[in-house]
Amino acid sequence: EITGTTIMYEHKPAIQLIIREITEQKRISRELEEKRQRYQSLFEHNPDGIYSLDPTGKITETNQALVNMLGYTKDELLSMTFHKVISPDLLAKTSFHFQNALEGNQQYYETVGIHKNGKMIHLHSVILPIIVDSKIIGVFGIAKDISKEKEALLLLEENEEKYRSLFDHN
Repeated sequence: EITGTTIMYEHKPAIQLIIREITEQKRISRELEEKRQRYQSLFEHNPDGIYSLDPTGKITETNQALVNMLGYTKDELLSMTFHKVISPDLLAKTSFHFQNALEGNQQYYETVGIHKNGKMIHLHSVILPIIVDSKIIGVFGIAKDISKEKEALLLLEENEEKYRSLFDHN
C-alpha cells in the first residue's frame, strides 16, 4: 500500500511516499469475504426457513424460504418478534425452548407457525445460540415445514382406526 503527499524538501516541492506491506491484511480480508459469502450462500439457498433472533425474540435476519413459508414480506418479519408467528397454544413451549437456547443449549422441537393468511404450519425447529466473544447474543433457527408429514400421519392413524373397527366387529 502506497500513500503519497506533497511536501517541501529543501525549499523545493517533493512527494513523500509511505509504503506499507499489507500481504497479511489482504489474505485475512479475502478469507473474511469468502467466509461471509459461504455463510450468505448457506443462509439464502437453504430450502428450510433460516432466521436469527436477538435476546428479546426479535427477528433480525431471515431467508427467502421463511418469507415464503410464513407469507410475510422480509421487512414485515424483520419488524416483529417470533411471538407473532407462533400459535398461541404453543407459544409458552416455544418461548421455553428459546430461553434454553439463550442459556447455551441447542433445542430441537415441534411447534406451529401461523401464516399471514391464518393457516397453521407445522414446523420442526432447531435453534442454537449465537456466541460472539464468549457471549450469547441471540439464536439462529432453522424451521422445516412438516405439515404434509403431519397430514399423512393423521390420515394413516384415521385409516388404522377404521380398519381396527372393521376387525373388532367381526
